[in-house]
Amino acid sequence: MMVNVVLAGIGGYGEGYLKAMLEDADAHDVRLAGCVDPFASLSKSMEVLRQHNIPVYANLEEFYKNHFAELAVISSPIHCHKSQTIEALESGSNVLCEKPIAALVEDAFAMAAAAKKAKRFVAIGYQWSFSPANIALKKDILAGYYGKPKRFKAYTCWPRWESYYKRNNWAGRIKTDDGQWIIDSPANNATAHYLHNMFFVAGAAINKSVAPKKIEAELYRAKPCENYDTAAMRIMTDVNVEILFLTTHSCQKAVGTIMELEFENGKVTFNPEDSQLIGLTTRGDKKIYGNPYDDEMHKLWECIKAVRSNGMIPCDIDTALPHLVCINKIQKMPIHVMPQNMIKTTCRDNDRLTYIEGVENCFTKCFETYSLPSEVNNDYKA
Repeated sequence: MMVNVVLAGIGGYGEGYLKAMLEDADAHDVRLAGCVDPFASLSKSMEVLRQHNIPVYANLEEFYKNHFAELAVISSPIHCHKSQTIEALESGSNVLCEKPIAALVEDAFAMAAAAKKAKRFVAIGYQWSFSPANIALKKDILAGYYGKPKRFKAYTCWPRWESYYKRNNWAGRIKTDDGQWIIDSPANNATAHYLHNMFFVAGAAINKSVAPKKIEAELYRAKPCENYDTAAMRIMTDVNVEILFLTTHSCQKAVGTIMELEFENGKVTFNPEDSQLIGLTTRGDKKIYGNPYDDEMHKLWECIKAVRSNGMIPCDIDTALPHLVCINKIQKMPIHVMPQNMIKTTCRDNDRLTYIEGVENCFTKCFETYSLPSEVNNDYKA
């Protein structure tokens, strides 16, 4: 069965979807029926779309007037996810929506209701939740290989320069100019995968996640952006698994995601040096699951299979909802502006990086002790 796909959003991460469908369409029996982007003329992909005779429309309404797609891939800005997902569902398409689900929990509920009414699925594009390596790990967790989960932690320091925030009109913002919620932040965008994944791997089934019961959070801002650029969370889940999550864009050094999952009878680690999920048991057993970053487009091909077979989606709206619940709850908390003596800048190629001096060391201490920044460094106290 040939599966027709419409891609909403051809810039940014959408370029990856576009490349995959153009290069691997025949192998997966997929046809890119059209693309949607109100700013398509600015995209470097326009020429290749013309060469392949793929129509481009300003909105989904225009696409559906002329075509049909079994799957809609929504790779648009966060504040477009709800409306585009619902429009695609009402037009008869299944949906693969990029992470996060949307800006608000209420948006997610509306999307889920539309999916139920349309009898179609909505997958959320957290690629680790589709990764064979991560799925194999979760199956072992479900089988009790490591015993009950106890404490999970992850931290990421990803520097983001001024150009990152200037690349569009919504990066680092809470709302659009016309009042639509965005809530863009490192925790809700670039590093959202790792917070979500800790909820995901502790879930009671392949497509289930645990939920937050209690959330402590500290939010900080050093950059000239609207929302926080640094966040620390300590979360107790509904199954009493403690989660620590640390993330920042206001750092000088890049520290790829370091994760440790502690169980009764072992632990699972991930670090950027080898990019492998590795399990170690108290019995002395070792399992190497592989790199969960391998083939970021695996989620696309899994959704294509699900269209044909009505198969299970490992990450749908309900699966991804605990992450969004966290994001919405902490957004109500105060954002502490870092003192000027801790904010530094550096420049290169007409670009500027604003960062918190020593944040990497602070996060390392927090990671080691399951602490929040204010508990290990008085400079982070409000």
